[in-house]
Amino acid sequence: MKGEYLEGLNMEELEQLEKKLEAGLSLIIKTEEERTLHEIKKLQRKEARWIKKNRQLKQEMKMMILSGGKSMTVNLEGDNKVLDAKGVLLEWLSNVSISGNRVPPVDNNCSHPSS
Repeated sequence: MKGEYLEGLNMEELEQLEKKLEAGLSLIIKTEEERTLHEIKKLQRKEARWIKKNRQLKQEMKMMILSGGKSMTVNLEGDNKVLDAKGVLLEWLSNVSISGNRVPPVDNNCSHPSS
């Protein structure tokens, strides 16, 4: 729309044009907000998946350390505490199975002096 077109409009027509422009702008803003919120939710779901995967990998590494580096199958569920062979406090998995054998829970009152 060019400015020359606006010169021929009376006050009522200008007000109607202003309302149309405001309505159009509001729709654009609403659409952009919805798109942004959708993208945020999508990224939050992706972040949650990466956090979960990161926790699993950390637990697998801890279990490998506890087993002396031997390869094993680990089923991960829940969080608690356990001491490794060197007395270092590690996160414990309350329901851990290694090659089908259940690992007994450790006394949660144990702690490392550095914690």
